[in-house]
Amino acid sequence: MKKVLYAISPIFIIYVLFIPYSLFLQFVLADMIGYSNANTFTLFFWLFVATGCTVMAFFISRDIMKNKIVLRIIYLFIIFIISFATAFLFIYYMKIK
Repeated sequence: MKKVLYAISPIFIIYVLFIPYSLFLQFVLADMIGYSNANTFTLFFWLFVATGCTVMAFFISRDIMKNKIVLRIIYLFIIFIISFATAFLFIYYMKIK
């Protein structure tokens, strides 16, 4: 059970950062830098988080699946798809009009 939680921990980072970032966006960022720049900042922030989750998953896969190359590739692909799909959903949801 510990290995499973350890393996899916990169995905939890995205969901944990959602509420603080949305509050930050709502109260601080939009007033400080304007709406169009806030949208750009949101895009880069979530893409950076998704990339960080994929890199974190790469290092986790080295610990969990030492000699199973195919499983490592499948795991990294799944984490990549989930993290970037979630990031793009968050970008779409937080777009300020």
